[in-house]
Amino acid sequence: MSRLITLQDWAKEEFGDLAPSERVLKKYAQGKMMAPPAIKVGRYWM
Repeated sequence: MSRLITLQDWAKEEFGDLAPSERVLKKYAQGKMMAPPAIKVGRYWM
């Protein structure tokens, strides 16, 4: 079973210091521009 992590944590792991802003990450998540797509849990994107 895999664990869900927040978009910010994922971006830090994936891009390091060059991670996009939280606003950009949310736009990508809402537009399903990530593979696998992000999931909204409550009011947070995972």
